[in-house]
Amino acid sequence: MIIITQPVSSPTTPINPVQKFEDFYRFYEDSPGEYKYQEQIKNIDAKGGNSLVFLYEDLLSYDPKLAEMLKKDPERLLDDAVEAFKNTLKFLSGGKLSYEDYFVRISTLDEKSTLGVPIRGLRSKHIDQLVWLKGITIRSSTIRPRLTKATFECLVCGATFEVLQLTSKIKWPSFCTNNRCKAKAKSDFRLITKKSEFIDWQSITIQEVPEDLPAGRIPRSVQAILTHELVDYVKPGDRVKVMGIFRSVLATSMRSNNSTLFKTFIEVNYIDPEDKSEEQIDITKEEKEEILKIAKEPRIQTKIA
Repeated sequence: MIIITQPVSSPTTPINPVQKFEDFYRFYEDSPGEYKYQEQIKNIDAKGGNSLVFLYEDLLSYDPKLAEMLKKDPERLLDDAVEAFKNTLKFLSGGKLSYEDYFVRISTLDEKSTLGVPIRGLRSKHIDQLVWLKGITIRSSTIRPRLTKATFECLVCGATFEVLQLTSKIKWPSFCTNNRCKAKAKSDFRLITKKSEFIDWQSITIQEVPEDLPAGRIPRSVQAILTHELVDYVKPGDRVKVMGIFRSVLATSMRSNNSTLFKTFIEVNYIDPEDKSEEQIDITKEEKEEILKIAKEPRIQTKIA
C-alpha cells in the first residue's frame, strides 16, 4: 500500500524571477531552522512597514544565478523583488496591503563584495548595473518634489487624463484622449498639480574618502539621487556606504543638443551612514526587560555613576 503524505516545505523550482525571490524570502536560512527573511517580513507586516532590506551575499549564497541577474539588470529585477515582497505580505496579511508603494533595499556587509566599485573606478561598463561604493557626503541639495504621474486637462474639450513621467524632462501630451478632440499642441493642455503624483527627491555629492585617495591625486566625486524615505537621511560630512544603479543621461547644453557625451549619477537604492549604523545596537528581549527593570530602581543615577 502506498501512503501519500504532505511534502516537506523546500525550495520550489523557480519559474520566473518573482517566484525565485519569493522562495528566497521564504526559505533562506540564516542558521538551521531560522528563516531570516520570512521572520523579517512577518515583523514588517506586524509593524505596518513597507520596506524590506536584504543582504546581497545572502542572495548570492542561496541563488547565485539570481544574484548575478540582479547585478546585471537591477532595474527589472528590483521590480520583481518588490512584487515578490508584496506577494509574501499579501499571504501573511490575508490579501491586504496597507501602502501604495513598497520597497526592497539591498545592502552588504562584505567589504570584498563583487558589487564594490571605488568612485574613481566607475566606468562605462558599469552603466545600468548595481554598484556598491563608499565615500563622504560633501554636498546636499534641498528636498524637492519630483513629478512621477502628471494629470493634464485638455483646454479644448475639458477631458482629463494621466501621463507617466519616466525621465527628468516633463512629458506633455501630443494628443487628447478624447477621440473627437483635435487638440495636439502643448498649449492645448494644462498640468493639474493637485491631481498629479509627486515623490520627494534630493541630490547629494559623494567624494572619495582620504584613505582611498592615491598619493598626489585630487579626490573625485559622484552625484547620487535620493528619493522617498531616503531623502534627508545623510548630511554633508557623513561617511556613507551606498548601493545603487549607475545611471547615465545625455549631457545637453545650450551650445549643443547633439552631444555624444553623457553625465553619470547613482540612483540610490540603499544608503548607510556609518555614524548612524554604529549607534544602532541590537538587544535581546531579555536584555530589554533587564534595562527596564533597572530603570525602575530607586537612586538609579547613583548606581550608573
